[in-house]
Amino acid sequence: MIPGPTQRLYFRVPRENQAAFILRLVNSPGWLKYIGDRKVYSMADAKQYIRSRILGDFQRESTGLFEVRLKSNDRPIGLCGLLKRDFLPAPDIGFALLPEYAGAGYAYEAAHQIINWSFEEQNLPTILAITLEENLRSRKLLTRLGMKLKPEKVKEPGQEPLLLYSLSNPTCQHVRNEEIEQR
Repeated sequence: MIPGPTQRLYFRVPRENQAAFILRLVNSPGWLKYIGDRKVYSMADAKQYIRSRILGDFQRESTGLFEVRLKSNDRPIGLCGLLKRDFLPAPDIGFALLPEYAGAGYAYEAAHQIINWSFEEQNLPTILAITLEENLRSRKLLTRLGMKLKPEKVKEPGQEPLLLYSLSNPTCQHVRNEEIEQR
C-alpha cells in the first residue's frame, strides 16, 4: 500500500531505473553529513542499494522509504517513509531531499502525509524519529510535525548517540482513554 498524493507530491516504491537519482541523493552533502556514507559510488552500486536496502525493506518489513516525486513534472526529489530498526521499539520516519528542493516545504509535506497515512491506514500507535543533535533543520521539521523530543538518546551500534522524537497516534490514544474511563 502506498500513501496517497499531497497537493504537490506523490509517492511510489523506488525502482532500479531510478539508480541515477539514488546515486545523486545518497551522495549529496546533507545525506553524507547527517545520514552517512552508504558506499554507493556507481550506477551498479545504486541499483544494488535499491534492490537490497530500499526494496529489501519493503519485502522484509512491509514498509520502507518511498520515492517522493513532484506532480508537476514527475521528477523524483527525495525519499520519505518508515523504517524498522532493531534498536528502536517502533518504526521511525526518515526523509531526505535533493539539495535544490530543500527549504520549499516538500520535506514537511511528504513527512506529514507519511505520518497521516501511518496513523490512518496502517493504524500504527506510535512513530519515532532519530536525528543527530547538530541536524537543526531535521529537528525543526520534527518539531513542526508535532513530534516530541524524548529525554533519552538512542545509539545505533557503532554510531554516535541520536536524539529520539516520538509522536503518538491520537486515534489510538483516544481509544485507550475510552477503555480506561469504562473500567
